[in-house]
Amino acid sequence: MLDFLRSYNRSQKYKAEIRVEVENIGTKTKLVTVVVPVPLMTSYQITTPVFKKQTMEFDLELKPNEKEAVSVIFDVSVKPRRFTGKIVPEIIRANEFVISYLKYGNPIDGLYTADEAREKRIVDCGGFDALLQDELLKNNIESKIVAGFWSDGKMHAWLEIEGDLPADPSMEYLRRQSRTKKSGQLGFVGSDRIAFSEWKPGDEFLQKPHLVVKPLSSELSGLTTKLHYEHYFYCTRA
Repeated sequence: MLDFLRSYNRSQKYKAEIRVEVENIGTKTKLVTVVVPVPLMTSYQITTPVFKKQTMEFDLELKPNEKEAVSVIFDVSVKPRRFTGKIVPEIIRANEFVISYLKYGNPIDGLYTADEAREKRIVDCGGFDALLQDELLKNNIESKIVAGFWSDGKMHAWLEIEGDLPADPSMEYLRRQSRTKKSGQLGFVGSDRIAFSEWKPGDEFLQKPHLVVKPLSSELSGLTTKLHYEHYFYCTRA
């Protein structure tokens, strides 16, 4: 299929659900708060319902061997983003350096630092983004890492440079090698992704659900080791 015919080049609507299943595998009752990131409302992404905060929280009391699930269900409309202005040479050089310096691999459950990306050189999408963000800062160019999900349910991250210039160095790397058909390059990201949070150094990195466990009585340690949880992201075109 010719690239300009792909669906990510036009607006798309999705029905989506984030589902978190928590099980108490310990011998004591647990009080736990499930913190679920929710999608952003932006000029290119509209959600229904409108979420007033970055996260939703669900308080659970789980007895031993008890399992509960929570869900956040929403509709979202996503537009592709294509930058039509002139990209300054400093940004182009930084993007080319990252793509030539790194290789894609070794995914982690979190975010590589720029220093880790420089040292390891084989990193996931977040590592590409963190290194590009750091290279841009050398030229006093601000950016944010955008965390979210592909429409197929897998996690992903990309960049917003100075607010209106999208970049996705890991996908640009893979596209140049003909290893992906997903969108992403300096100046363009398609509608095949849903944005959940924006991050810059000093912020909390929110991409996936997490648990906050509260102690009962005098229990202060070993709290999370007795809980098991799984999270799922389901998405279909509306």
